[in-house]
Amino acid sequence: MEAFDLTSETVPEAPPVRPAVVYADCRAALEIAWQNGLSRDVPVRSVAPAVLADTAIGAEPAVDHLSPGNISLFTEALVATVHDVWQALRGSALMTDVEDAEQIALVAIRTVLTDLQNEIFVAALLREEDFSAETIAVTARHEAADMRRRFYFGAARMLAEAGQALIIEVPADKLPVIDEPAPPKPPLWARLSHLGMDTAIYRLGIVLYRYVPFAAPRGGVFILRENELVKETAARLLKRGYGLYALAPIGGKEADVGPLAQVVDDAIETAIGKNFRDLLAPTALGLVARHVAQAAVVNLGRYRSSLPRWRSIMEQRRGLRPSAVLTNMLLTPETLGLSRVLRERGVPFIVFQHGVTAEINSDIEHRSFSFDNVGFDLAITFNEEMVRLCADSSFGGAPAVAVGLPKDYQRVARRRGRTDTVWYVSTSLYQSNMGRLHRGLADADIYTQECALIDEVLARLPHNVVFKPYPAHRYLDSDPLLEHAARQANIFVHEDRLDLRYLAREARILLTCGASSTVSRCLMSGRPTVFINSPDNNPLRDAVREEFAAGIFVFDGGAPDFHDTLRAFLSQPFEAIERAWEARAEARQRLITNYFSAPYADPAGRAADAVVAKIGEQR
Repeated sequence: MEAFDLTSETVPEAPPVRPAVVYADCRAALEIAWQNGLSRDVPVRSVAPAVLADTAIGAEPAVDHLSPGNISLFTEALVATVHDVWQALRGSALMTDVEDAEQIALVAIRTVLTDLQNEIFVAALLREEDFSAETIAVTARHEAADMRRRFYFGAARMLAEAGQALIIEVPADKLPVIDEPAPPKPPLWARLSHLGMDTAIYRLGIVLYRYVPFAAPRGGVFILRENELVKETAARLLKRGYGLYALAPIGGKEADVGPLAQVVDDAIETAIGKNFRDLLAPTALGLVARHVAQAAVVNLGRYRSSLPRWRSIMEQRRGLRPSAVLTNMLLTPETLGLSRVLRERGVPFIVFQHGVTAEINSDIEHRSFSFDNVGFDLAITFNEEMVRLCADSSFGGAPAVAVGLPKDYQRVARRRGRTDTVWYVSTSLYQSNMGRLHRGLADADIYTQECALIDEVLARLPHNVVFKPYPAHRYLDSDPLLEHAARQANIFVHEDRLDLRYLAREARILLTCGASSTVSRCLMSGRPTVFINSPDNNPLRDAVREEFAAGIFVFDGGAPDFHDTLRAFLSQPFEAIERAWEARAEARQRLITNYFSAPYADPAGRAADAVVAKIGEQR
């Protein structure tokens, strides 16, 4: 394998043998490679929308193994892999400590869940014949690790690991700049305008106890990671005599895990090889299995190295009388290390739900290993359906208590500012190097479907339309989908990357697609919500379809006349749609109660009761 670095205007000549194909995911990088000697006659393969949309390139979609049907098979294989790894590690003769065995197994399956999903979409781009000297890959090269993780073309990395292909790296300073690829934090004015009293009290409590030199009357509650329900609950605990303290996450450090490294490596490579054998090119499959297994060993080392550091931190805070630790997600091996250390000390680790997805999504409901309660002592959920799903988990999850959605969701509905517009809230985030199987579509298909929605529905409405894209960047090029939307006379592309919570009040009608947490924001805004249930893009669970159709406006994205029926509905006067919305109020309340927000008047108070009860149990 050779790598050319395009740091100057001249680069080594193109290889003497004409390559069979060029893989690229950045239009700008490809143009620079052409300017520096790469033949424009070599056919290009890609899934990047900007490359595919450029007719001058004439790129072939690299979707041989990325049909919705294949992605569904990948999903089944992922679930099977997680179960195989879980059983293999918990049953290993080396796992003499039962609690440590469970934590180690959780580290491994969390790695499989994240890293394997990232690898699958990359591996599925490539055919076995691509692993040869006749293949070229063009990629951006950033110096910052996070930017490399996001924008170094995964296919280029995989081909480089195989050691045959020619890799052309274009320095980032020659390419479009993406300052904040992840959704940015909202500006201060937006946060202040949306600030609730409980959140204000929470902030004051954190500041106050930073300077108080003694323990609070009932001990300390530590906050590892916030969300709205965490903040509202913590404010109630402050009023009940608990001190509030921010608990900073610790950085990842590796440690030698001895013989366990080989056990984890073997379990993961065996499971991936078995379950993905017929789904990926053999060379790609071997690379995927090796990469995920190596990542799991690294994460296991991070977990082990975090234990003495967490013990030291908790010992330093012993004078504050730690009563509980609250967080909203389990993200890292270090979080699992904290879980182990807290159990040694009898301090409950309590997780708060961060979005309504598993309750309504046909894919996520089968992934109990990813539920919020796994790895914790108590889960605070939004609804009773999530409690039921947690109880059915086979991965040793904590008990759960439903309290309802936080007040943050309710405040949107009370705000004014409505304009006479249809807002399309897109949840179609491209996959790129950070794919997630539950989205169900390759990037090429996401782009095609969204373009069709614009052409056949949105651009043909008698109303003004606001197109709100998902507020994250997965490619360096500008999105041709948004450029296409902006060319339509009645469509305004909302380029301000604010979260929907700050914007829903501006819509007259909300339109969205995909069973994700975005639906709950739309539904709780009080605005008439139109939902596209696509069979390939985050479809609804069978169990909730009927209640959705009764409570909100649901359209079948797979129906032959889908575009026509949706366009006809949205073309009605707003008043007619609003009357039909009001007629569904009773059914909609049942839907909300069953699958979104348990009907309790004071969610934060109920959550605080559950936290206090759990503290009492473990003292």
